[in-house]
Amino acid sequence: MEGLKTNEAVGYLPAVVITAHPGHKLQALQAGAEDFVSKPFDIIEVKTRIRNNLEVRLLYKKLESYSELLEQTALERTAELRESETRYRSLTELAADSNAMVSGLSISHSSDLILSKGNVLFCRIKTGPPLIPLEFNFA
Repeated sequence: MEGLKTNEAVGYLPAVVITAHPGHKLQALQAGAEDFVSKPFDIIEVKTRIRNNLEVRLLYKKLESYSELLEQTALERTAELRESETRYRSLTELAADSNAMVSGLSISHSSDLILSKGNVLFCRIKTGPPLIPLEFNFA
């Protein structure tokens, strides 16, 4: 029983124990058996218990698969967010440099407004709900 439980390549492996000795029931369950059937047994009951344990194993495998998919998706989204943040920072640096070059012109206020709207936009994309096109009004 313990050899079955240590094989991690198999993952979750349910074990149903069938015995005629009532004293072995507790020992088997403590060793890791998921279910126990005493002799004499009803074949329909045994088949039902086996089917139930196989269904639990199938659900366990699905959970593992979904967990791996979720982890992969999170890694991809994190990479996309970092790339977006890097692009945003380079654009704001470029805009700040442009603003410094035209600081003597009358468009200084407009540049500040665009930069502040851009910062709000980045923060909303990063953490907030979907944006409505009216929120992009720079006037």
